[in-house]
Amino acid sequence: FFFQIRLRAVVRERPVPSTPPNLSPPPRALDWTSVDSSHQPPATEMEDPSEDPVERKRAGIKTYYTDVTPNNVGQLRCLNLNVFPVTYNDGFYKDVTNEQNKDVTKMVYVSDMLVGAICCRFEAGKDKLNRVYIMTFGVLKAYRHYGIGTGMIKHLISVVSKLQDIQDVYLHVQISNEKAIKFYQRYGFEIIAKKENYYRKIDPPHCYVLSRKPGPLESE
Repeated sequence: FFFQIRLRAVVRERPVPSTPPNLSPPPRALDWTSVDSSHQPPATEMEDPSEDPVERKRAGIKTYYTDVTPNNVGQLRCLNLNVFPVTYNDGFYKDVTNEQNKDVTKMVYVSDMLVGAICCRFEAGKDKLNRVYIMTFGVLKAYRHYGIGTGMIKHLISVVSKLQDIQDVYLHVQISNEKAIKFYQRYGFEIIAKKENYYRKIDPPHCYVLSRKPGPLESE
């Protein structure tokens, strides 16, 4: 009986917290396609960057470029699956990892995250000149309007302007993609041809061929 009384007394003497402890939910796994890129420590709740291009430019992000190699080409595959509506075959990835194309094929990272890439190859042109063909060029949706695409196309133009025996840089653009056409025209590309039924399983299937002669940008 005496033991029971002392036990109750001990229990009553234990302090009772005035407020319940702050129990926060565990951090949620980050979605790699929508991570805030403001270079701040990661938060539990992640938000997409502002849709306002002015706000995006004001925020600013730091990027760096790498070559595409057999060791990291798997990351490029994942990027392409998220950016483009088509699946590229093994021949495409063989081209992008070809050593001779490394100067005109680059992946761009923000911190340790791959957010964009421009993949080109050299082709035979006229009069023993070479052409640079832009096979793919894309940026993850959450990282657009930060100037990443502009940086990549400027980098390509700068590299090509220093090469010898180049006829032009060219690519195909779907005729309905007015935004992309205007983007390339801003950097000196011109429509030189139209190809009917160029694409498969995409409507409309027609495309324009855009070309740019080698040389630096006028503003440079």
